[in-house]
Amino acid sequence: LSIWQSQVATGMLFCLFNGASTLSWNILDLLTTEMFPTTIRSFVMGFLSSLGRISAAVAQLQFSAYGAATSLPICATSLALAALASLALPNLSHTGLADL
Repeated sequence: LSIWQSQVATGMLFCLFNGASTLSWNILDLLTTEMFPTTIRSFVMGFLSSLGRISAAVAQLQFSAYGAATSLPICATSLALAALASLALPNLSHTGLADL
């Protein structure tokens, strides 16, 4: 059996993916609070929440259609690209909310 055909390895990779996904959503919630003005913050949070739900549904279809051997590398690559894209965000750590 290769590592991709092992149920234990697949389960461990799913746990790792879920942990990374949960961590990234928490970070996104924190960034959203700082990135958007109060007047549109609730709209943006609702939009991102609905986008996440749609993405979760599409991910389930992808996993069932292609299996773990194809889907996990695609998801890992997507998460890595998102992490790199987050480096392009402006640093607002010492900016007051009134300045936004």
